[in-house]
Amino acid sequence: MQGLPELPGARVHDFAPEEEIGLSPWLLSFALVLLLIDGAVTLLLLRRLPGWKSLKTHAGMAPVILCVLLFSGLISSAAAQPRAQTPAQNSGDDRLALEAALETRLAYIITGDAGLDAVSAAGLAGLTRVLRMRTAFEAAPPHGINPETEELVFYPLIYWPMTGKQLPLTDKALARIDAYMKNGGTILFDTRDQLTAFNLPRSAEDAAGPGETVLRRILGGLDIPPLAPLAEDHVLNKSFYLLRDFPGRYSGGRIWVTASANSYMDANSVDVVSSILIGANDWAAAWAVDWSGEPLMNIGSGGARQRELAYRAGVNLVMYALTGNYKADQVHMPALLERLGQ
Repeated sequence: MQGLPELPGARVHDFAPEEEIGLSPWLLSFALVLLLIDGAVTLLLLRRLPGWKSLKTHAGMAPVILCVLLFSGLISSAAAQPRAQTPAQNSGDDRLALEAALETRLAYIITGDAGLDAVSAAGLAGLTRVLRMRTAFEAAPPHGINPETEELVFYPLIYWPMTGKQLPLTDKALARIDAYMKNGGTILFDTRDQLTAFNLPRSAEDAAGPGETVLRRILGGLDIPPLAPLAEDHVLNKSFYLLRDFPGRYSGGRIWVTASANSYMDANSVDVVSSILIGANDWAAAWAVDWSGEPLMNIGSGGARQRELAYRAGVNLVMYALTGNYKADQVHMPALLERLGQ
């Protein structure tokens, strides 16, 4: 193998997958020969084989038999040709797409920061565990996705933490993200810089936190609707738990949604669900657990109570992405029943 030093007495083993040898054409040809022999022996035992004199009358069958044998040989040689192999990367992408299509699960964007990606994976695993215990949503383990190479349509909610090591996004990735949001998907952008007084609509000359700076650069390449702070009567506050705040590792930060989603009904949409949720409370760090379910990251001054509220906030976020305005629909139920009664 190239690139490996030659050591005396050492043996190099290549663990690359070996090519398979197809035996089916040879076995099929062998079975055909046995069938012909069996037929000849049967005719011989029944004394129905033509004699040498009568064989001359069957000479006209020779070309037909020859064509059959040649055709069989062509089929065998064609079947023996090696089949085209699917690249390993494509097979891996197909496997992830199949898993995501068969089971609903959460996802996070792979940022290129290995430490942050590990926290995102552990955080969504912890939130998935809570969802399975407290709700009817039995989510499968979360996936880390790269919008450059993978489809986003399979995931109802995508968590995207901001980092200075964020991989640059190509036009193809931006187009996929834009299409995902416009077709009903929801992305939770987490700037993780609540301690820097996150405030999205500040003027350009004001200093921005590191996460907010990255977020502005990403949103600058997307076609997003106007944003507004989360209204007090927004359905997100009551999609599962009744909440007034959405703490994570930090508390006190505001959540921003599309402005049209702050009202129950929009003139241009039947069911307005915000495709963008923006906050700065570092939710994945509060949700992150190890294999035994123990928290991995320290949390703010709120302690265990703040972590519990962070899980409740996560449950509300997921329920909102899955069910939309079903809670708001219940407000109009008496009026609908009254109309039906008339």
